[in-house]
Amino acid sequence: MCLIKPQYGLFLIWLALRRKFRALAAGGIVLTIGCAIVAVVFGWREQLRYLDVLTFMGRHGESYWPNESINGLMNRLLFNGPNLQWQPHSFAPYNGLIYAVTVFTSAGLIISALVLPMLRSRTGSPVDFSIMAITLTVASPITWEHHYGILLPIFALLVAEASRERRLGWLAAAYVLCSNSWSPFNALAGTPVLNALQSIRLFGVFLLIGFLYKNCGARRVVLRNREPGHLLTSFPAA
Repeated sequence: MCLIKPQYGLFLIWLALRRKFRALAAGGIVLTIGCAIVAVVFGWREQLRYLDVLTFMGRHGESYWPNESINGLMNRLLFNGPNLQWQPHSFAPYNGLIYAVTVFTSAGLIISALVLPMLRSRTGSPVDFSIMAITLTVASPITWEHHYGILLPIFALLVAEASRERRLGWLAAAYVLCSNSWSPFNALAGTPVLNALQSIRLFGVFLLIGFLYKNCGARRVVLRNREPGHLLTSFPAA
C-alpha cells in the first residue's frame, strides 16, 4: 500500500511509536526492495521528480466536488476552480490561504493520530490503527470518494464497540453520511457557504473519527492476585 500511496508511509512512524518493531522491519524491507526495483527500472531521478509531482498536487489540490478533503472543501467554498466539471489536464489554481489551511489541518490531524491514542489505554489496538488509516486518507489534499472504501471494515469493527457503549445512533449517523451519494447537493454548487454540503461525506468521516477517539479512550481495569502476572479478571472502568 505504501508503494502505491506514499502517505501511508507515515504508518512506519506509527509502528515505531507503538514499538511494533517486527511490523516496522517488514514494512521497511518491502519499501526498500520496492524502491530499489523502481530505481533499477526507471532510475533514481524519476523517483525524486515524483516528489515534485506530490508537492505540486499538495499546493493546488482539486476543486471538483468528489474531492472529499479539507482542501476540496476550501477550494469550493472560495470558488477556486471548477466545481462540477472534471478537468483532466489541470488542477485548481494555487491559493495561499487554501494551501495554509490544508497544511495546518493535515499536520494537526496526523500529529493527533500519532500522539493522542498513546495517552490512552488502547495504543496499538485495531481502533488506534483505524484512526491512523482514516487520518492519512482525509489529511491528503486530494481524496476521491472511492478512497473512503477503507471505511467499510472499520464500520464492521465498530459495530460491537457501539453496541456495548450504546452509541449505535452515533455510528449509524456516520455510516449514513459516508455510504450514500449526496450528488443532489450539487445544486448548491454556486451558493456561498451552502455549497459546503457538497462535502457532507467529509462531515460523516469526521463524525466517525470522533467516535474512534471516544472508543480509543475506553480504559479497562485489571485485577491481579498476589502472584505476579496471574490475571484474575478485567472489565470496563465506570
